[in-house]
Amino acid sequence: MAERTLDMLGRPDRAPVPLEKSPVQADIDKRRVRFGGARKMYADYADPIARIFFEAYGMAEPLRFDAGADYTLAPWVSCSDGLVSVADPHRGHRSFPVAPDASTPCDVLMVPSLKTHPLPEGLVRELVDQGHTFSTRAVSR
Repeated sequence: MAERTLDMLGRPDRAPVPLEKSPVQADIDKRRVRFGGARKMYADYADPIARIFFEAYGMAEPLRFDAGADYTLAPWVSCSDGLVSVADPHRGHRSFPVAPDASTPCDVLMVPSLKTHPLPEGLVRELVDQGHTFSTRAVSR
């Protein structure tokens, strides 16, 4: 690809060929403008553009909740009394209330403190579905 690019740009006997963005890159640029910033490029983790982005970084498999697994919160997630706060760099801020009488607590590992915090299983499932926590169980392939 680099050789082809240099060949296209370095042709003194012919008119230069302008470089063009791929359709995917053009769509990402439009989305960035629509979302109001350079960092946010997709609406949520179900967005097809997010899938392309994650596959490029080796994360093709969707996150799924596994009741027997241990979970780690993403670094942009924090817990306080009765509230889980998310400051996702791509999707913005949101909060999840923690029901005080919720059954089946799951201990999740917080980053960077590496302290565990109990959260209701239903909330952990929702956080997994939205990409805010992930299983630390080894993946077998």
